[in-house]
Amino acid sequence: MDLHCCDGTRRDLAHCATPQTRQVRSWRAYQIESDLNALGTLAEQYRLEHENFPDVSAWRRLTRNEDPSFYDPWGRPYQYERTVDGVTIRTLGRDGIDGGMGMDADLSAHFSSSANRLTD
Repeated sequence: MDLHCCDGTRRDLAHCATPQTRQVRSWRAYQIESDLNALGTLAEQYRLEHENFPDVSAWRRLTRNEDPSFYDPWGRPYQYERTVDGVTIRTLGRDGIDGGMGMDADLSAHFSSSANRLTD
């Protein structure tokens, strides 16, 4: 799966880490990748049942439970945004603010309605 780093580049998640954080980053990278895939699948299932991806309020209702995959490795809910052709799900990284590098990097995955797969 390719994700988008905060610098706008499309990379494997491990490449967003600095050398000092690469080992710590690897388990977080795996968790984020797994979570984004699970959340993308949930959004896609909703789209198949309702003929459109959930809006933000429907997404909040879907993710209201305590399932840890709805939260990034730092305990914040993944952000969800409807787009023209699908949805984008993202985390703002360790610091919780836009931008950053290493563990503070923003990471996102886009799920398109034109295909049941991650897109760039």
